[in-house]
Amino acid sequence: MRRRVQFGFLHLVCVLLAVGCSAKPIAKTNQSSDPAEGPVVRVYLLDGEYYEKRAVETGEEGPFAAPDNSFRTWPILDSRRITAQEIASSIREAISDPANFGGGGADCFNPGLGISIDEGDKQVDAVVCIECEWVYRYEPGKEVEKETLSAAGKEKFARLYAEVFPEESQQQRGK
Repeated sequence: MRRRVQFGFLHLVCVLLAVGCSAKPIAKTNQSSDPAEGPVVRVYLLDGEYYEKRAVETGEEGPFAAPDNSFRTWPILDSRRITAQEIASSIREAISDPANFGGGGADCFNPGLGISIDEGDKQVDAVVCIECEWVYRYEPGKEVEKETLSAAGKEKFARLYAEVFPEESQQQRGK
């Protein structure tokens, strides 16, 4: 099930890249947004199974310390700074469109996607688990918002994932 969901999400990301969007690898440092250049949008490929694997490896239930190279406590496998305005706009819309939220959601949370949007005076981070249909949204000074994805939201985030990380899409097709 997870592979099928990841493949669908990866397919979505590939479609977006084909439309003319570009994504470049970035250093994992905090860079503030320059208002003249627009928002800084970063997308992270996360190891959503990290804590489950640690529990199996150690025989303990945790809690475990987050690894050094992490986004909102989840290990980063890869990252991209989004430079194309079309995909940056699609990502901002996906995070803010209420139609993308309000589904059922499962009991797990193994996120594979992290999103960070820095608009200078406003920072929004999100961690997305497409498999279980949950999004955790973080904004400074606010409690973490936990929302479920609607069917449309699940499809939208899956397409974004595939567009930004097309190599993951290729790996999923080969499995």
